[in-house]
Amino acid sequence: MDRERVQRQDNGTGREVPVSDGDVGSASGAGDIVTAKNGAQVKLRGPVEDPWSHGEKWKQTGWSCSYCNARKGSGGVTRLRNHLASLQGDVVPCPYVPRFVRRIMLDKDAEGRKRRADMKERRLYVQKAIQDEAYEDHRRANIPRDEAGQIDWALKESLRKTRGSGSSPPFGRVGSSTPPLGRASSSTPPLGRASCSGTQTRMDRFYRS
Repeated sequence: MDRERVQRQDNGTGREVPVSDGDVGSASGAGDIVTAKNGAQVKLRGPVEDPWSHGEKWKQTGWSCSYCNARKGSGGVTRLRNHLASLQGDVVPCPYVPRFVRRIMLDKDAEGRKRRADMKERRLYVQKAIQDEAYEDHRRANIPRDEAGQIDWALKESLRKTRGSGSSPPFGRVGSSTPPLGRASSSTPPLGRASCSGTQTRMDRFYRS
């Protein structure tokens, strides 16, 4: 029993399990025997990672511990795991749970916390994406039906995006070199005006002859 604080079980598995509160253990399944800190030997009911392997259900939603015989009428597997992990708070820590079992339960608790945090982060990401899409749908729903209103809406959208990007608006700017519609330059004679001096001279010459 004393050699390396480990004994080999004769159950055909060849697995080594601690017979005291040693730091190392390789028990992994039903039938393996572990030794509590008070020396009591406990046969696992299932995989070592499963809290129910170290206790059993009591009443409808409660549990009882195989190491210290603590019982609680509610809380189920979560409270049993916290009891085995010696987590302070909602349960009394188990005084006799082997250290390697306690570490396994602590790891399981940490994995559960990380998984819940990841799920919360993904849920927030999805909610934000839904809100952004709803905002875009609301903007698109406000597009006017008439052509003039649509042009005005497009100009406003362009200006809104331009302000966000810092670039110049693509619409509404006209270069100074382009004259406004309806105005003619001074070098171009107005319509309807033409020089008649040449025609009048030729007619005078005809009658004189």
